[in-house]
Amino acid sequence: MRRPRAAARRAARARRQRARLRLRRAARHRGERAPRPRRLARRRPRQRHRPAGRRARAGAAAVRARPPPLGRHRARARARDRAARHRGRRRAPLARRRRRRRDGRALHDPRPPAPVVTPDHEHEFDPLRSGALIARRARRPGTVGGRFARRVDLLLVEDDPSYGDLLAEQMRYAWGDAFALRRCDTLDAALRIVRDVPPDCVLLDLRLPDSRGLESIGALRDADPDVPIVVLTSLDDEIAGLEAMQAGAQDYLLKSESDGQLIGRAVRYAVERARFERQLDYQALHDSLTGLPNRLLLLDHLELALRRAEGTKASVAALFVDIDRFKLINDSLGHGAGDRILIETAQALEAMMRPGDTVGRFGGDQFALVCDGVGGEHDVGQIAERIAQALADPVVVAGREVFVSASIGIALSRHGGPDRAEDLVRSAEVALDRAKEHGGSRWELFDSDMQRRALRRLEMEHDLYRAIERDELRLLYQPQVSCTDGLLAGVEALVRWDHPTRGLIGPLEFVPLAEETGLITAIGGWVLEEACRQSHRWSEQRPEAGLKVSVNLSVLQLTQPDLVDAVTSVLTTSGVDPAELCFEVTETTMMRDPGATLATLVELKRLGVQVGIDDFGTGYSSLAYLSRLPIDLLKIDRSFIVNLDEPDNERIVSALISLSHALGLTVVAEGVERPHHVAALTGLGCDLAQGFLFGKALPAAEISGFLDETGQMLDASRRQDR
Repeated sequence: MRRPRAAARRAARARRQRARLRLRRAARHRGERAPRPRRLARRRPRQRHRPAGRRARAGAAAVRARPPPLGRHRARARARDRAARHRGRRRAPLARRRRRRRDGRALHDPRPPAPVVTPDHEHEFDPLRSGALIARRARRPGTVGGRFARRVDLLLVEDDPSYGDLLAEQMRYAWGDAFALRRCDTLDAALRIVRDVPPDCVLLDLRLPDSRGLESIGALRDADPDVPIVVLTSLDDEIAGLEAMQAGAQDYLLKSESDGQLIGRAVRYAVERARFERQLDYQALHDSLTGLPNRLLLLDHLELALRRAEGTKASVAALFVDIDRFKLINDSLGHGAGDRILIETAQALEAMMRPGDTVGRFGGDQFALVCDGVGGEHDVGQIAERIAQALADPVVVAGREVFVSASIGIALSRHGGPDRAEDLVRSAEVALDRAKEHGGSRWELFDSDMQRRALRRLEMEHDLYRAIERDELRLLYQPQVSCTDGLLAGVEALVRWDHPTRGLIGPLEFVPLAEETGLITAIGGWVLEEACRQSHRWSEQRPEAGLKVSVNLSVLQLTQPDLVDAVTSVLTTSGVDPAELCFEVTETTMMRDPGATLATLVELKRLGVQVGIDDFGTGYSSLAYLSRLPIDLLKIDRSFIVNLDEPDNERIVSALISLSHALGLTVVAEGVERPHHVAALTGLGCDLAQGFLFGKALPAAEISGFLDETGQMLDASRRQDR
């Protein structure tokens, strides 16, 4: 029985569709682009001829005169052309429109763009690139989908050959030649491959003939911790997957649910994740500016060197190199110039190091060197000299030459004895501080005395923080006597520290430490308040005495923006007469910042207090600058008074007294210890004398006892007997 024509047409259409499907599958299997199906025109049924009348013939002629009917896509294109002409713009040619449609399909590809894996892992895929670039890469030979710049080397550790063949076919079908698959069936073979020629990624089955479970992951991680591992297993267990990830696997995939597309994506993510982890590890252990090992890696290298030196006669040396005046370079030339200095210094240190030694940046402008196999002090001295020679050449920064010098602190480990890296580093830093204290541009070798001084300094710093709270500071006063009549004209307030275990500590021991730690501001404020309160008590006790109290100002106090306000507040609170208060500033302190110092002293003078220069003659001794200072008093340093018997010193003191009187200044001589010094100073016209001849620094109660009912001081001979 013959089938109807409609059924025959459907059967023919089905046969054509099946044929096209077979062609597309074959092309995809070969890695070629599948041919697009050709749209076949619909065949219209034939109509039997019928004779037409006049009206029908006219209608047929009109139909033949019309243009042929348009397809759906062409009709839409014509509509868009009309809309473009209506807007006054010409539509793009058909070829360009086709490229845009093709690029748009590539741009909206639901698959995420993959990173480009290069041999040195330095470049990555930029997701902001256009879709056209992705499409062009997809058509480029040697790549698949534009995802990889080279083939990714995979190692499949699987004891089932059939699954290995299936996986290889799936990967080839999904990714083409983007992956190179190596195979082995035992953990021992995988370990040999990883050690000899490590792959980019390992696909690992947890069930192997010579290994079971997570021990395979641990063994591979021990062989090469940088190779990422993706687990392929038949065990559907979330706990096992979590344990595998904790053991070091990058992913955990089931064989039954993974195809070539999914496995390739997992490998891609694992490779990129491992690359980022390596970058983070490198950044965590190296300095970003110089590329040298940082503090953590240096300590690790130092610890390894100390372990190697145990039981041997050789020592390990830790050398700390600190660039002198680096802050001045940063402040004057900028941080860019400072970075350039650091880079050049790092390169110079690397060039002079011996093979096997380590150089790194410890932080800031400080570098550290680890040298093992050192014989003793002579060897480290030679290394320090080589460092100085390596840094002797000038560095060109911003078109100018900058000469760099360095201070070096060295610490040696004990022969054959156990040492800790932290202890050796601390010893080298102590030696470096000692080199800095001696002016820099030298090297110092650590010894036990340095350690004792450093510990004592640390303990003193800790106790000094509590000294003000515990009321351990004492204010003593040294008399200043008139050379003409022997009357007590004033006192200088001097602070002492009454330590609970060390006794009375002088200012030379703790004042420099207070200046370094910033505590000098708090101590100076306490001294000012206490001196003003005591001066007010003396003025109430003997108003006619007019006893002046001198207080020293440090560099940090002079740079305080609220110094004038603080002095005003203390004067108001204590009720002391400003004319009875004198601030003494050393000549060196004034020259630190002459402009700011001059402005501060002018503000203090407006309050009515007096200002004097202490230790004159030991600093810059600029007479031109001296004439511009708003000062009332000049103190000649004790180094001139002690040797007053020498003719040269006597002439210098005479000239200083004459110059001061010419400027209208009161002259105070420090360090007066002998009676004939008083006679000589009186003959030269000196105003006041201060020294052990009239008394050491005394408590306020003893100063009050020196005042009799008339407010006069005991004569010098009686107090010398006391």
